[in-house]
Amino acid sequence: GIDRYCLHDGYSKKNNQITITSYKASCGDSIHIPSVIEGLPVVAIGSNAFYNKGLTYVILPEGLITINSFAFAYNKLRSIDIPSSVKTIGQSAFANNLFEDIPEVSHVSSLSSTAFVNNKIPIKFTS
Repeated sequence: GIDRYCLHDGYSKKNNQITITSYKASCGDSIHIPSVIEGLPVVAIGSNAFYNKGLTYVILPEGLITINSFAFAYNKLRSIDIPSSVKTIGQSAFANNLFEDIPEVSHVSSLSSTAFVNNKIPIKFTS
């Protein structure tokens, strides 16, 4: 998983919950985001938290609720599992990656129309 050194205290605490706010790119391109930090649940990935970090593989924790705008934009992700707990995915959250398909997001109640923009997802035409 990610240790505290890699997060470099790149998280904030509010109402006994954790939001991941930043990540040091030199920590590697494959990450497993923890579900708990300092005994508190990780509920959100902040805007731009993992922006342009060269990531190829990310495991998101069950219990995560919100993925904010540009959180994982400009990486090299090809796929990701969105935990069933996620309810909100913000603008361009996964933009400019290498996705060929949109992951299962039917459980996400607030999904930005640009969440997966500028990937390698084929446009499907309906007649």
